[in-house]
Formats: sequence, structure tokens, C-alpha cells
Amino acid sequence: MAVLNPDKDRQILPRWRSFEMTLRLGELDSIEPISKMDVYDLSSKIYDWNAHITVGHAADLVGTAIAIGREEKVVDAARFLLEDNVDISPWIAELAERVLHPSSTDREACEDYQQALDDSELRKRVRRYRSALRDGPRDPVMCVDLSRVYASLGLRYQARKYMDMAIFMEPNNRFVLRSGSRLWAHLGEVDRAHSMIIRSKSTRFDPWLLAAEIATSGALDRSPKFTKIARDMLVERLHPPNHLSELASGLATLELESGSIKKSRRLFKLSLEKPTENSVAQAAWASRRESGIEVDERLLGLPNTFEARSWTCFVKGEWRRVVEECHKWSSDQSFSSRPNILGSYVSAVALQDYSQSKRFAKRGLLVDPDDFVLLNNLTFACINLGEFDAATKSMNMMKRSMTTIDHRVSSYHARAAWFAAHGLLAFRKGRFDCGRRHYLDAVEIAKMEGDDSLLASALAFYAAEAWINRIDDRQGIMDQALHALGRDDLNNLLLKHMLYRKCGLR
Repeated sequence: MAVLNPDKDRQILPRWRSFEMTLRLGELDSIEPISKMDVYDLSSKIYDWNAHITVGHAADLVGTAIAIGREEKVVDAARFLLEDNVDISPWIAELAERVLHPSSTDREACEDYQQALDDSELRKRVRRYRSALRDGPRDPVMCVDLSRVYASLGLRYQARKYMDMAIFMEPNNRFVLRSGSRLWAHLGEVDRAHSMIIRSKSTRFDPWLLAAEIATSGALDRSPKFTKIARDMLVERLHPPNHLSELASGLATLELESGSIKKSRRLFKLSLEKPTENSVAQAAWASRRESGIEVDERLLGLPNTFEARSWTCFVKGEWRRVVEECHKWSSDQSFSSRPNILGSYVSAVALQDYSQSKRFAKRGLLVDPDDFVLLNNLTFACINLGEFDAATKSMNMMKRSMTTIDHRVSSYHARAAWFAAHGLLAFRKGRFDCGRRHYLDAVEIAKMEGDDSLLASALAFYAAEAWINRIDDRQGIMDQALHALGRDDLNNLLLKHMLYRKCGLR
């Protein structure tokens, strides 16, 4: 049977995008109010730029102007950086482009996903970044971007290496710290992610880093260290709403988990005043868990809200749109397995598009080769495509993965899926008695554990095979499955959709 991770336990861990994309989305804007000293500093750098006309002076000037929102003062320096004979790194070029084209639309900010799934393009970026790092001074931003590309290719050693370099060079930089914390969380080293955040001298003063500290604490099931500072920052409202969005979302999640629903609702509402897409996804997740937490659907039009759109379409039963958004989500967060799990599941179960399900699963396994859910969904797709040798190979990998099952799927859930995979393969090979025994083993595991959702899934996939293969007691098995699917549950609705479509029921 195909498997979908339970939609629970989401933390608002930092998004990890390229520097260019993060900059466009406004997540690197300064949190400090403009002072007379800022204006004096900018004037001094303009003077130095005019006196020397060098790449270093131009880049320093442009960065300062963007930080305090005075891009109009440095147009000449930005044009100089973009001249054909000037050799600069990609992220400095992006700064200059931002000065010259401040009206870049939100749509432009989310177009990057079109190329991100192409492995050959990712490898080209590796070569380009490494060449630039060899030929010029070590650039922490470029190291972070290179680490991200390596993580997207499943090259974990290299991803660690370049992230370590970036953190060594810039241990208090928001972009570096948030990116690093997301990499360590992705690698299962959440302790390291949390330690890195709390050690930074910037964390107490930066709402973006405080949000990351709350999220990594939540992933470790610990109380955050800076909760009081975070609450005071929200009360004082010294920063614009977009800077406080993820901080409010993180505190809202804390309140939700502690049972303080009223406080949670108020904080989620604050997080959505001018939200990041991550805050929208977190609030949408909370709304599926607790009534009274609402997300205006107009917020789904914000740039890169692919995760929130995927789950919203899932709730509505718009299966093809789920898959479309999962493709974009997977490209946007190309090192993450989560969009590929949802995409592989919906493709197989709702659409019976097993080739597409296989592509999602293989893409996810590139970055997380031991993910049991993806291995299971790959097995399911291969069996349905008649690729029995490939299915047997992935089943062997499932068996090895079962020894290291993490919190994303329980051990008994894994055992039930394991027996169901054997049952499906046996049915497709015409060994009906063997197939029946394996499916009944899966059903029995679900009953023993009292897991109604798992029981409904096991019975649904068993009923589908019994019906298609015209097993004698297929009607009885189908009746049991439909009874188990009677509970009002999003996944149950999808499984009923599968049965009605696959078995021709009315």
C-alpha cells in the first residue's frame, strides 16, 4: 500500500533558498530603524566610491544602501558592477540588479522552480560556484548556496563541508545561520542546529533567528531558551510585521501544543498580518488540526506558497493540482523529501499515475536514500508498473530502512506496509493465497495497535486487489474496507476515491 506521512508535528523551521531568492523575498532586509549614523555611513561610502571607483567600494556601498533602504542613492555603483568587464560573484550581481530593478514582481521571485529539478542544471551550478570560490576570496554566501546545491543532489559530505566554511566565516549572519540550521535539521542533527542558533550573539536581537531557535527547540521537544525575549519583542512591536511573522508563528505553535488554543489563535492571526510563505504554511497546517484558526485563501497567492497550496488542494480533493504544486514545492525546497512523499502518494492513489509516482519517489530518495515512506511508495509504483525486479530491490531497501525507522513513521506502521507490499506483489504474480495472508497480517498489525487510520488503509488496498482479482469473498472484504473508511478523515476520502475509481463502484 502507498503511505502518506501523518500531517502532524510541523515546526516552522527556516526555509532554505538561494541567496538570490531569499533576498527577493525580503527575508534579509535590515531590522534596524534608519539612524543619522546610517545616513552618515552611507554618505561616507558614497564619497569613498567616487574617489576610488573599485569593485570592492561599489559592492560595499550597494550592500549598505540596500540594508537601510536607500537604493536610489547608489544607482551608478550598481551599473558599474554589472558592466561586462567587471568580475563579481552571482550574489553581488543580484544586489546590483535589485538596485536597478526595484520593481521585480512577486511572480519573478517564484519562477526559479522551473529549472531547480533538473539535476544537470544543479551540477552546472556546482561547477560555477566552485570555480568562483577557487578564483576569488572565500565568499560565505556562495558557500551556503553551494551547500544547498550539494544537499539537493544528496551529497551530504560536501553540503556539510561548505556550510561549515560559511559558518566559520560568518557565525552571526542571519542568512548563514538560518540556512545552516535547516541543513543540520535536514541531516537529523537538530541538536547542532539549535546550538548554533543559541550561540550566536545576534539571536537575542533578531526575530528571524529567535523564530529559528523556537522551531529547532520544538523539533527537539524542548522548551525554547529565549521565549521571554521573543514574547517581549512581539508585545513591543519594534519591528515591521513581516519581520515578526515567523516569530509569532513559532510562539503560536508552542501555545497550540500546550493546549492554549485562544492564545494560539491570536498569535497565528498576528503571524498572518504580513506573512512569509512559511508562516502561511504553518497556519494552514494548524487550521487542519484546530478549528478557529483561519487562513485567508488570498494568502495562497503569495510567492512560493507551494506547500500551503498543495495541502489546501488535498483538502479540496483537487488531486491534479496537488501534484502540480508538489512539483513546485519539491523544486523550491529541493533538498526536502516531504513534497515528494505527498506527490508520490497522490499520484499513485488518486490518479493511478504510477510513472509520475515513481519519479517523485526517486527524486526524494536522491536526497534522503533511507526514507522508508519513499521506498515504500517506490515499491508500490514499481509493482503497479509491472517492474517486479525493481520492486523486489526497493523492498530489500525497505527492510534495511526498517532498522533505522525515525519518528516520521512508527515501527508498526512500517511492518504493516512491509506485509502489504508483499501482499500486492503476490497478488500481481497470481499467488492469491499468499497475497491474502500478507494483507491480513497488515490488517492484524493495525488492529493490535488500535490504529484506525492504518486499518482503513490496509483494508482499502486489500479490498482493491481482492476486487480486481475477483477473489471469492471480495464483497465482504470491500464492505469491511468501506466501513473502516466511514470516519470523516482526509486520507479516508482519498482512499474511497481510489476504490470507487479503481474498482468501478458506484
